[in-house]
Amino acid sequence: YIWNISLVKELITELNKLLPHVPIWLGGPEVSYNAEYYINKYSNVAGVMCGEGELTFRALMDCYVKGNVSDISEIPGIACMKDGNIIVNKWPEPVNMDEIAMPYKVAGLDEEEYRNRIIYYESSRGCPFFCSYCLSSADKKLRFKSLQKVFDDIQFFLDNRVPLVKFVDRTFNCKKEHARAIWKYIGDNDNGHTGFHFEISADILDDEDIDILKSMRPGLVQLEVGVQSVNRDTLNAIHRNMNLDVLKNNVEELIGNGNIHLHLDLIAGLPYEDMKSFKNSFDRIYSMCPHNLQLGFLKLLHGSLMRSEAKQYGIVCRDYAPYEVLYTDCLTYGDVLELKKVENVLDMYYNSRMFVAGLKYLVGFYESAFDMYREFGTYYCNRYPDGSLPSRNNKYSLLYEFASGIMDNDELAVIADLLKYDMLLRDNVKTYPAFMEPSDKMREDARRYIEKGRTKAEHVEIFNLDVPHYIKTGDIIKKKTPVHFDYLTRTIMDNNASVRIMEELQ
Repeated sequence: YIWNISLVKELITELNKLLPHVPIWLGGPEVSYNAEYYINKYSNVAGVMCGEGELTFRALMDCYVKGNVSDISEIPGIACMKDGNIIVNKWPEPVNMDEIAMPYKVAGLDEEEYRNRIIYYESSRGCPFFCSYCLSSADKKLRFKSLQKVFDDIQFFLDNRVPLVKFVDRTFNCKKEHARAIWKYIGDNDNGHTGFHFEISADILDDEDIDILKSMRPGLVQLEVGVQSVNRDTLNAIHRNMNLDVLKNNVEELIGNGNIHLHLDLIAGLPYEDMKSFKNSFDRIYSMCPHNLQLGFLKLLHGSLMRSEAKQYGIVCRDYAPYEVLYTDCLTYGDVLELKKVENVLDMYYNSRMFVAGLKYLVGFYESAFDMYREFGTYYCNRYPDGSLPSRNNKYSLLYEFASGIMDNDELAVIADLLKYDMLLRDNVKTYPAFMEPSDKMREDARRYIEKGRTKAEHVEIFNLDVPHYIKTGDIIKKKTPVHFDYLTRTIMDNNASVRIMEELQ
């Protein structure tokens, strides 16, 4: 984990008290770019392994095992003290991906342990793009594992029924034949259980890629797309070339097919992005209806180009990891705090997928989705100033209370039904928030639909409008609509109960 340096700094001194004769070595991206600082600062640090660690670490251990400690200073990638001076050796050549042992195969885990793990896996290193905020921009040597080795590793995960494999390749589909072959293998060998996550560039997907992805079992593949901004000046400043129109078309086509989970990212604090510009970026991405919209904040990582260009754009960040932006020459600290509020309610409400119908209706009362989340974020923080989290029922009540400030009684009746539908999609609730409690007559009418032999994992609720039709079309049709919820048969993509509209009883 790249941002654990604060913990490591504590361990350096405390561990040395207990194990004074054990040499302490540091490694990883956090220390690779300022190795001399750590050697000077911590006298009990033997040295730093810079750059990729596999070969350097192996050579270092070999010196200790064989007693050749004097040879350590000759190892590529090593920074250490020698004769009272700090030496920093040239970093090792990029490792051949096929020479790296797959750690999960040698970990000695039993089958049951694999079934409870998320596996992180890389089939390539480096990136063909040079986004200045990303450490991958410092690694310009892109290389891939051989496809046969990747297939063997994937099959190992499939055989052990790992629930989710996250490919950490920076841009998985930068080499089309590599990506397509892996996607085809996953599709052809699907075990019906294991899912795969990829970070991709959506604007370089072509028709063949789209066809392969659209053929996948629902839930088999998740895609994460780092859009970051739609401001052209911002994209140019961070060296990110992207066709936004193609990206939008590809994302909407994949979402429309209904089988791929799409996760889109935005970054606040980038050059030239003020609140007006960020609002435009947010609204453009929100309109694509991703399953998850992550609002992140710029981090000035050691070794990244953006860190060296920070003064140019007036970017000021925290001094401690993960070095998150405080303000820029375009975005004030107050703006950052406002965006933190947006991030909070966006994660809690939109990304939870538990308020889909209610949010769709509520956002329709605003010219901008961003404006709604900004106002709601402030409202939420005023209600929960201590940072505590509301209960499930209170989350629904809070959204309804917020809506009551902008809706009339008829509109509130609509959103009450929509939120009740949202709630029942996830759980066969026994206790409703007060605003959605059905009348005694509605309860009695619903009981008439209870069929003999129905299980406790089923529920019938009567709504005053056709909610499924609204979710599909956006049209409000007010009519008594009995809906059957089956919690034993859930949808794969969002784990919602399966639903069917029942014929109204005479």
